[in-house]
Amino acid sequence: RDRVHTLGLFSTAAARSVEDRAMVEAVVASMEAHGISDQLPMLVSRWFTDMFIEQNPSVVECRLKQVLATDPAVFLSVFHLYAETEMLPWLSEIGVPSLVLTGELDGGCSPRLNRIIAKQIPDADLVILDGVKHAILLEAPERVAEEIQKFLACQPMGCR
Repeated sequence: RDRVHTLGLFSTAAARSVEDRAMVEAVVASMEAHGISDQLPMLVSRWFTDMFIEQNPSVVECRLKQVLATDPAVFLSVFHLYAETEMLPWLSEIGVPSLVLTGELDGGCSPRLNRIIAKQIPDADLVILDGVKHAILLEAPERVAEEIQKFLACQPMGCR
């Protein structure tokens, strides 16, 4: 609390059901069995809306290059952490104002899960961006920045 004045949780998940967790584990298993590159079309469809993909091919291509340039062990370890980590038990311990932000169409970090996150954090604002999927920082950076600015403008950010 001495170092953190506010917290942002963007496109994340907690309180996943058995089915939610199984979906993530299936993606990880498929990437381990067949390679990450084989799963890229599925990942792209989860990260971006069809309209964004069509209108921003260079952004999508750049993201794919980043994924392929990442050490596969590192990339898979992130998915393993995501599949195996459950934040719900300690969310109520967060003692700073928090912005919980996700896309309306995000299948893995859904609005349903983000509503649970926001309810568990004592001082949380929930924002669900309509019409976007998981990659909110790429698909809607201006909207994300606007929400961050609005959130921070409401915080007493004096020196402590």
